[in-house]
Amino acid sequence: MNILTFLNIFAGLSLFLYGLKVIRVGIQKFASEGLKRLIEKLTQNPIVGIIIGSFITVLIQSSSTTVTMVVGFVNAGVMTLRQAIGVIMGANIGTTITAQLVAFKLTYITPFLLIIGISMNFFAKRKIYRQINEVLIGFGFLFLGMQIMTTAFMAFKGNPSFNILIAQLSEHPLYGILLGIAMTTLIQNSSATIGLLQAMAIQHLITLDIALPILIGDNIGTTFSVFVASAQTNSNARRAALYHFIFNFIGAVIFVGLLSPFSAIIVRTSTDVARQIANAHTFFNVLNTLIQLPFINLLIALVTKLIPSKNAETEKGFKYIDERIIATPIIALSQVEKEILRMARLSAETLKMAFKAYFEQKLDYVPIVKENEEYVDKLDRNIAKFLSKVSSNVIAPEQVSNITSYFNYLNEFERICDHAEKIADLADYINLNKISFSQKALKDLSDLKLITMNLLEELIKALEKKDSTLVEKILDKCQEAKNIQNTIRSNHIKRLSIGDCLPETSMIFLDVVSHMARIQDHIQRIAEVFIGK
Repeated sequence: MNILTFLNIFAGLSLFLYGLKVIRVGIQKFASEGLKRLIEKLTQNPIVGIIIGSFITVLIQSSSTTVTMVVGFVNAGVMTLRQAIGVIMGANIGTTITAQLVAFKLTYITPFLLIIGISMNFFAKRKIYRQINEVLIGFGFLFLGMQIMTTAFMAFKGNPSFNILIAQLSEHPLYGILLGIAMTTLIQNSSATIGLLQAMAIQHLITLDIALPILIGDNIGTTFSVFVASAQTNSNARRAALYHFIFNFIGAVIFVGLLSPFSAIIVRTSTDVARQIANAHTFFNVLNTLIQLPFINLLIALVTKLIPSKNAETEKGFKYIDERIIATPIIALSQVEKEILRMARLSAETLKMAFKAYFEQKLDYVPIVKENEEYVDKLDRNIAKFLSKVSSNVIAPEQVSNITSYFNYLNEFERICDHAEKIADLADYINLNKISFSQKALKDLSDLKLITMNLLEELIKALEKKDSTLVEKILDKCQEAKNIQNTIRSNHIKRLSIGDCLPETSMIFLDVVSHMARIQDHIQRIAEVFIGK
């Protein structure tokens, strides 16, 4: 045993982890919409959450990623704590599938998986085949990594130092638990830790009795990265992360007390130690879920008491998106869409208040308009930053197209809010300088205001419904609005020429017309982006 042995183990582990990542990306490419629908089907029923959590983790190939994503959803207010708990339980079950696949010892098909996958990458024209090839390549790397690790562990046979370590682990199960915690905390992937155990088992270096405590520690260690990631989240999100730890810790305590009978049951499931380890991993998580399922309400009460709510959480911020969901682009982009629509509705509400300040001289709205404009600016910047991060994880051409559209929407809605603020400033100016308009001028401005407000509200409804027919109608109305703008400007010039309007009010009148015209231009550009013009 020398340094090369350890390098081979790390190389195999790296290939194993990379294979998991490639599988995750490949599966998400053709199952991303299904993943999105699974999230949308969540209810308060924890059993539904368990099923969905299991499927999501099979797709994502990482329980830590699933739970971190769940913490992000809870932090964004998209998922309740009760819904999150069901998904967390399911994630622990779903993560055991990888170990079951590894236990089949399919390393002999690795060359075929890589040859077929890489060949399809070069020659396949249909998108579905190119997506399947990634999954095949991912499994090829996973099994290749497993094969390299298994071969490297041959060097440990008969090694005195390793034998002493195994003897210590056999005599002191607590050492195994601590080793499992340390390994998974370091690697941050429970499937990889189980894969290492299975590689050693294939070489007959460990027995099930030695593997079980490490496996139990592995389930505790997988919670730490999630718990750290929840540090800057709200109370409910931190409760979800704490629940993940408590759930796995309680399971560990239960099964440590039942190691001998549990081991005796698992041994009867197979004569192959690698398969026994996979079965133990599955049984542990399934039985732990069944044991704790009736006590969900008590566990919710416990984490709620341990992490009380804070009043400071009312501060404005994101409602639908969170950094922790970036790893799943289809979900992240779905939430970005909701956040942009919320920003759009806030822009419309801000414009409405600006019009009230201008036309009804309700100047109490002016500071609210300014506050909203600052908040929309902040949303614009932060959503754009989030989108930039998501773009590094995009997995399909249509997602790239969506991201481009979202950047355009952000810019246009933010500009609409800017014009709302300018109109509110004009309301202040009119009040300070005691400026008044003729009834005909007010009528023209009021008509243009109604047209502008209706266009914006109809656009937001069309975006919410994703109704391209309605968006086409809005484009037609935008063209009609331009004709009305020209008529209003002509009417104003006529009134000036006959003395119905004063020259000192002319600039104010034309300014507000210009702001409404610009708002209509932004509405038109959003509509054009939507239908791809």
